[in-house]
Amino acid sequence: MKNNLVFLYNFLLFCCIIYSFSFSQSIANNIYPYSFSNIKYQDAGRLEIEPNGNSPDIRMYLIKPNWTEELEVLYTWRGWSRNNAKGISAGSYTIFAPFITPNTILVLRKNNEKVIVENYDSNLNIISNIDLPSSFEDILAKVQWLGYVSNKELLLLIDGKLFTIGISEKGILSSKMIAGNVLSAASFINEKEFIRQYSTLILVGDESGIKVLFVKKTGEELFSARLHFAEEQNIFAIGNQALVLSGWESNSQSLVQIIHPDKGISKQVWLNSKTKNIKLSEDRSKLYFLSISGKDFFIKRMFLSELKPDDDFEAKLPSGFIEPIGIWVNGGCIFTLFRNGIVSVDSLGTILSVDFLTLDEKYTGTTNVRFVKDHLLISSDISSLVLQRTENKFWFVNRYYQESGKIVIPVVLLIALIITIQLYRHQKRLLKETLELESAGIVFIIDKLGRLLKTNNNADELLGIGHGVPMKRQFHYYCNSESCEPLSEFVENVLKSRVQIKQRINLIDGPDVKEWYCTGVPMFNAAGNFRGIILTGVDITEQLERSRLSNWANLAHDMQTNLMTIKLNAELIETTISQNNIDRKNKIIFQVNLLIQRVRDLVTVAKGDRVDRILSNSLEICNAVRSEFDEALFPHIEFLVDANNFNLYCDKPKLIRAIRNAVENGIRSFQGDSGKILISSHKDGRYAYFSVRDNGKGMDDGLKNRILKPFFTTSKQQGGTGIGTMIMQLVMDLHGGKIEIDSEIGKGTEITFVLPLLSYHNKPVNGKKKNDE
Repeated sequence: MKNNLVFLYNFLLFCCIIYSFSFSQSIANNIYPYSFSNIKYQDAGRLEIEPNGNSPDIRMYLIKPNWTEELEVLYTWRGWSRNNAKGISAGSYTIFAPFITPNTILVLRKNNEKVIVENYDSNLNIISNIDLPSSFEDILAKVQWLGYVSNKELLLLIDGKLFTIGISEKGILSSKMIAGNVLSAASFINEKEFIRQYSTLILVGDESGIKVLFVKKTGEELFSARLHFAEEQNIFAIGNQALVLSGWESNSQSLVQIIHPDKGISKQVWLNSKTKNIKLSEDRSKLYFLSISGKDFFIKRMFLSELKPDDDFEAKLPSGFIEPIGIWVNGGCIFTLFRNGIVSVDSLGTILSVDFLTLDEKYTGTTNVRFVKDHLLISSDISSLVLQRTENKFWFVNRYYQESGKIVIPVVLLIALIITIQLYRHQKRLLKETLELESAGIVFIIDKLGRLLKTNNNADELLGIGHGVPMKRQFHYYCNSESCEPLSEFVENVLKSRVQIKQRINLIDGPDVKEWYCTGVPMFNAAGNFRGIILTGVDITEQLERSRLSNWANLAHDMQTNLMTIKLNAELIETTISQNNIDRKNKIIFQVNLLIQRVRDLVTVAKGDRVDRILSNSLEICNAVRSEFDEALFPHIEFLVDANNFNLYCDKPKLIRAIRNAVENGIRSFQGDSGKILISSHKDGRYAYFSVRDNGKGMDDGLKNRILKPFFTTSKQQGGTGIGTMIMQLVMDLHGGKIEIDSEIGKGTEITFVLPLLSYHNKPVNGKKKNDE
């Protein structure tokens, strides 16, 4: 019965979580039939698909702008994944404005004020090129390919000049300028019933205003209407008429006008939408446009035959979207792009997908959208990306959760609360035992079957249990490394014996071995039934290290007398036979002095010390540190000193000891390789700075954060103890200073000792300032 209640409680709790998430934006995508996700490709430049992109083996083209500083700026490959891509270089020229045909690609190349049209085959082998018969200045944002005017001719609008570009059967190009001062143009090539009479529509602007011209196949121009000037004007061919969209940047409305070749303006209407948010349907019989009402966005439709809105079509878009980029009609869907997401709607006004993602300023007025084989291509002149559409199989379930959650959630929560109260009596003792434990160390709560129920943060970190890892699995499941096997064995022993056990356990933590003092406490309910265990552990590694170091310090203290005796006898040895013997004697004395300093380090760290400040010279301190490193012992290291000469009050021997340890750390960082170590000093108005810089391997952020922790060392396996960094930290603490570490992988490390400058009148004497005596 009890197990059934627990199962029911967990089930209801799971339902509550699902219902709660159904209202969040992160789950909102799953309440629609599709989602766009898994970005397949993103790169600087315009990505295009060949016109027969619905074939199984599609071909992609990528045109990169020259500011990317890449040698190759035109690429092609087959398939959505960029495999075996072939590229060609544009040299010092600017390449732009691609037009893709089934077997070739046309691009424009700009050289100073000259524009060249180039024709490449699908493998980027050049077929032909031709210079346009005109000069141009800044045209990169003023180019449009307007489609075919015949089977062998294309319309090209560039900087207000309209050209036809001819392509022969062998791919040879020809060009002809047909009009100037052109604001927009369109082709009738897709209107088969009308192509015999007219070929082109032209919107021309001059001093007298805007003119709409119908151009016959013979080249004869027919003036049809004169329009008012607008900042944005585009013309389209619909049936045997022209559609003109006019808009103003400061106005959220656009003017739609239908122009008949013989009658002029036949119909017009104002739409509550900017021109970028208005698109023709694929059959050119309808207009889709984005309308804004307050903070709400709507996609609406208008039939062009009567120029009236379709009252049966209106799609209200979900809230949360900002800054519309535009809408596109492609593949039977209407896609609306915002700065923070994408919405797709079908031809019946049903929302198919809602996805929140970031589209930055790279996607501007040159952006184009194409939907092919469940892939959405969003491309602009400077950036492109491909999203894959996936089906949400259970979207209708999530939709039901969202729509009914306001009623169901309170009921479910009430039921869960009643069950929780019942279960609380059984869990009370377990919770009480857990709350009474110390907050330090690790804490595991394990049931009688050996399943892990709860942990604290330290325990999660020890076992590497991250967010989302499920509980209630066997404890050994979470001990997925050999280093944690002793902890798993300890748990098994406590579960079998059902008595309290205390034990020291060694756990491997990277290069270090940590020693934990663990206690396993069995738990019983009021009836005496075994319920599980509480496992606690405290890291005693540092305490043991301090204990061992204290023993070393006692030994080092006894060694000082022996070392002083060795030094005294070495100094009394007469060496007049040869210079080599004199050098050997000096080296013996030098090494004994260094050993004495290291013995003093042990005593200082283990038993503490006080600071005795005297007036010292910074240059002498740096040179003294340098002199402690014999070039014969470190032939691979170049030692440099760059010290400013100034005086300061400090404990000179201790400061030299601290800087020396920093130099030793630098030497170890080379691991036998050659390198340089620079010892420097300077000051400002408040502080003195002593720096040790090496050009070794450097440290990452994690190592920098741990380097000054007590007993931490990166060379433990080579006998390191971490005492050197403790000396550095202790000396700075005694001086009221600090240590700054600047390091970067592959560039080296700089350790800086920052000491406050003290005048003679306020320098501390035996730990007190003079004016405090």
